[in-house]
Amino acid sequence: MTFNHKPWILAAFSIVLPMARALQPLPLPAFQLLKLDGSAIQSTHLGPTGQWLILYLQPECRACEGVLQLIKQKEQHPNLPSHLVIVGGMTLPQMNALAAKYPDLSTALWTVDPTGTVSKQLKMVGAPTVLGVRQSTVMWSVGGTLKDPLQLKTIVESWTR
Repeated sequence: MTFNHKPWILAAFSIVLPMARALQPLPLPAFQLLKLDGSAIQSTHLGPTGQWLILYLQPECRACEGVLQLIKQKEQHPNLPSHLVIVGGMTLPQMNALAAKYPDLSTALWTVDPTGTVSKQLKMVGAPTVLGVRQSTVMWSVGGTLKDPLQLKTIVESWTR
C-alpha cells in the first residue's frame, strides 16, 4: 500500500502561505517614526543588534490588541519586549493610550507612523503585521489574523530567542 503525500503537502501549504510573506530578504527602508514623547527616530536606530520584531498596528483593531495580549506575558519570554518595536498607524494620543494599557510591554519601543509611510514602503497587508528583522533586513512578515493565534506567539518567541 502506498501513501499519497500530495494532499498533506497541499494542506500544509494552504496553512503556511497566507501567513508568510517577504521570503526574499528586504533591506529595511529609510523612514522616520515618532516615539511616544513626540521625538523622531530613524529606521536605522529602531532595533537592537541581532534579530528583532516590528509589530505594526492599526487603530481600533481587535486583532491587534489580541496580539498584544498574547505577547505581553513576560514569564514565557522575558526578553521579548526589548526585541520589539511596536509601530502604530495612528495618532500619537491613540498610541499613548494603547501603550498605557500594556505596562508589561513598557520596555518595547512604542512608535507612531503618522503618515503611513512604513505600511506603504513595506507593502503591508492586513493588521496586525509582524515583521522579523535581522540587523537591518526584513526576513519575513505575517499579516492579518491567523486561525490559531498561538501560532503567531510561537513564531514571535522563536525569532527573539
